[in-house]
Amino acid sequence: MFAQGVNLKSRRGYYFAKQEQAFFKDSVIVLMDRGMTLFADSLVYDAKQERVRFTGPTSIQENDLEIYTEKGYHDVKTENSYFGNYPRYRRGSQMAEAENIYYNSKEGTIGLKTMHGLGIVLKKPEVIVFI
Repeated sequence: MFAQGVNLKSRRGYYFAKQEQAFFKDSVIVLMDRGMTLFADSLVYDAKQERVRFTGPTSIQENDLEIYTEKGYHDVKTENSYFGNYPRYRRGSQMAEAENIYYNSKEGTIGLKTMHGLGIVLKKPEVIVFI
């Protein structure tokens, strides 16, 4: 059901064939070949949309990058992610909190949006662009 090079482990999982959705609950761990690891309380995989939804506390780690969220999704096809509910971002010595965070793993860009409409785009760990 998942892409090659992705391993998922959880204590409970349910698959609903008609909806083509898999629900994973309780100590979810996703390991990817490229070095990214996801730890979650629960998540939903929608096979039709090829989208993973984060439905509870979730921590995503890759090298020196860490994002914590309690709501959001990752689009498997586009490799774009959205994190809501005031997620936290950390990469090396950079740390930020925002209302929403958008992440494009292909380009390595991260966008942070505050409730005041202010935005920051982190193109690489050493480059910060204010928008």
